[in-house]
Amino acid sequence: MNAKEFNSHLDKIRNGDTKSLEKIYDAYSNLMFFVAVNVVKNTVDANDIMQDFFKYLLENAHSIGYIENPTGWICASIRNNAVRLVKEKSNVKPIDEVSPIFLSYSLDVDLNIVINDCINQLSENERTVFELHYFQGYKYREISQIMGRPLGTIKRDIHKIKNKLGYLKKYL
Repeated sequence: MNAKEFNSHLDKIRNGDTKSLEKIYDAYSNLMFFVAVNVVKNTVDANDIMQDFFKYLLENAHSIGYIENPTGWICASIRNNAVRLVKEKSNVKPIDEVSPIFLSYSLDVDLNIVINDCINQLSENERTVFELHYFQGYKYREISQIMGRPLGTIKRDIHKIKNKLGYLKKYL
C-alpha cells in the first residue's frame, strides 16, 4: 500500500469507515507482527501491541496528519511500543524457539533447527534485516526505509549476514 492509498484509508477512518481499518490491517499486519515479535519475543504481547496500534489509529485518526512513509511510520510505532512494553515488563526473557515467522514455511524439522541456531548468532538488527529480506521478501531499499538506515548499510549487513550464516549461504 503506497502513501496515497494509506492516507485515503486514514481519511475514511476519520469518517467512521471501519472497512478501511481492515484494509490497513490486511496490508500491514504480517509486518507489524514480525516487528513486534522480534522485540517482545512472544506472540501474545506482539498481538497486544498490534491491537493497541489499531485502537490508537481508530481513536486518533482525526489528529494524525499526512503520513509520507506509512510502512516506516507503522514499523517505528510498533517497535517503539514493543520496546516500551519490554521495559515495563523487566521479567520478559527471550525464548529459545524458532520464530513464528518460520513456522509458516514448510521446512523440515532438521533444517528449522539449523536455521534457528544460525539466526541466534545474529544481532537483533541483523536478524531484522535477514527476516525482512529473506522471509518477508522486502528489497534492500524498502528495508532501508523501514529501518531508517542508509541503503549502503543494509547492503553491508546482508553481506555480513551471508558470511555469518556460512552453511545456509548456498540457500540464500
